[in-house]
Amino acid sequence: MPEVLRRCPEWRFVLLGVGGGDMVRAAFPTDVRERVTAISPRERNVALRKEYAKLRVLVMPSIYESFGLVAAESMACGCALVASRVGFPACLEDGIEAELLGEVSAKCLEETLAALLASPERMRRIAAAGQRRVQQLRWDKAIDRIELLYSTWLGQHRGTSGGVRSRGR
Repeated sequence: MPEVLRRCPEWRFVLLGVGGGDMVRAAFPTDVRERVTAISPRERNVALRKEYAKLRVLVMPSIYESFGLVAAESMACGCALVASRVGFPACLEDGIEAELLGEVSAKCLEETLAALLASPERMRRIAAAGQRRVQQLRWDKAIDRIELLYSTWLGQHRGTSGGVRSRGR
């Protein structure tokens, strides 16, 4: 991230949900440290929507995510997403709904992020497509898909051709 901040001196870096802002900032070189902000988990809920509204890009280079709610939340607020291919981001269209990392490495992250930052129009297109994509995320649809999957598995286990949907949907 220090290299990206050096290439883009007008940008700042916000770490959401991490503790010890002074300690985190101290981990960055002095030439970029003033543009690094850390928001603790306690402050996260209050500051989250406000921060998302200010962000243009959200970076989520996780190596493991069960879903990755931060990706969906940021996309709903109009952020372009740069992420690894885990959790929810693995379902997104690379280069259209998000920039997906080819590998989880500092070099790949730096190159992907630098390319996106160099193209404000691409960033806007990805943010808009991502925002449209997350509008499809609804609990009722997720529940229906999970229920159908479990019902199908149960039917297969019992040796029937398919499951019975218990909620009448």
